[in-house]
Amino acid sequence: MANDVTGVGSTAPTTSSTVGGTSTSAAAGGLDKDAFLKLLVAQLKFQNPMSPSDPSAFMAQTAQFAMVERLEEISKAQSEAGTWQRVIAGQGLIGQQVTGTSLGSEVSGLVTGLTVTTDGAVLELQGGRTLAVTDVQTVGAVPA
Repeated sequence: MANDVTGVGSTAPTTSSTVGGTSTSAAAGGLDKDAFLKLLVAQLKFQNPMSPSDPSAFMAQTAQFAMVERLEEISKAQSEAGTWQRVIAGQGLIGQQVTGTSLGSEVSGLVTGLTVTTDGAVLELQGGRTLAVTDVQTVGAVPA
């Protein structure tokens, strides 16, 4: 007697989580890679030995799983590259006068340093203020 797996492809609410600074989400009706792997293992565990699964279907599922893993790796690498681009841009602003909006108020000042946090690159301004590199709106020459 073969066990049937129900609920595959059913509509579910979108969920997201952050693990180790990396955001993952499962779209409505989609499975994350852990759920996909558990489903694949359950399918193998409960298959009828007298009528095993089609090997080509198993290979296709394995290839899909490998592709999902590679896409996640590419996404993570792209995110890290974007972070480092903002760090490099922030380094180029050291010694420059910047203006931007932070928490709804305008912030401006001479950039004296750069700090890299889990939220991204943050410019240290003269006078102890800070401004995220992504919040910079204008860059100007240092006033005389």
